[in-house]
Amino acid sequence: MYYALSVVLALALAGGLYLVRAGVNRDEDVSSDFEANAPEKFGYKLVFSDDFSDPSTVDINNTGRAGYNWYMNDFYWAFPTRPKDIAFGRDGITLSNHISTATGTGPGKTELVGQGWSGGAYFEAMLQFDPDKVVVEDENWPAFFGLSWQVASKTDQAPGQPVGYQHFAEIDFMEYGFWNHRDGSANHKYFWQIMHDWYGVKGVTCPGDSWCGIANNASTALMRVTDIKGWHRYGARWVVGDVTHKSFVQAYFDGAPIGKPVYWPSHRRLEDVPVPPTKAEAYSITDFTKFIIVFQANENAPMTIRYTKVWQ
Repeated sequence: MYYALSVVLALALAGGLYLVRAGVNRDEDVSSDFEANAPEKFGYKLVFSDDFSDPSTVDINNTGRAGYNWYMNDFYWAFPTRPKDIAFGRDGITLSNHISTATGTGPGKTELVGQGWSGGAYFEAMLQFDPDKVVVEDENWPAFFGLSWQVASKTDQAPGQPVGYQHFAEIDFMEYGFWNHRDGSANHKYFWQIMHDWYGVKGVTCPGDSWCGIANNASTALMRVTDIKGWHRYGARWVVGDVTHKSFVQAYFDGAPIGKPVYWPSHRRLEDVPVPPTKAEAYSITDFTKFIIVFQANENAPMTIRYTKVWQ
């Protein structure tokens, strides 16, 4: 039976991002009413697409001006991407640093230009990299992820918490590298799709220099594949729930669902999301997040991207 995707109206109000929802998919089966090979058949519209055939879609000179699909920003990595870190070719763009669909401008780089998506979406990219060149200690391993617009713009203050206490989500649509070469060889049989629920005062609330966090690493994040080598399509379908249906993210690989969906309770208002999050409420902040797409790689293990698309 077909269940319509939730219709979401996002309103940026003083208290945060509010969502008004209509009915969504039942929780029992998240794949029967959706096909990644034909999202349009299930009510989705293509809202963003780039096959990297036109270099002018990239802000190659890091101007920070509006109107580009991709920016060379340094939201929290070491330095802005340099022109030499990307190369256009027959198969798309080859990357050895970061590009993202938004960039920070103004004092503190907190005034953002570019694009992000909220209220649910299906994100997909076709890409390839050489797993034999990926070494976990190199960091910035090949990845395709959703960065919070709120954390990038420093508008992620948690309601009812002290000033500086942040709460935001991250979806790693595809990460590869955590295990690589730790046993002396590459592992070609996996990738990770990780949900993150970040919270706290960075470097203060929890030990270390980061935020506190809950992630599904040890449960539903590991995606086992036959071989990661070559071209593959990596996708994530995010559906925002309602009072009777939970929200979820389902991973896709080469057009088919892979692994188990990650569910969380849906809330009408940002103020209703518990913070610090409980285990049962982990990832509920996702539904109040606007996601910037980021691609990441490094000089030793570059990644080639043929296209990326977003349907809503």
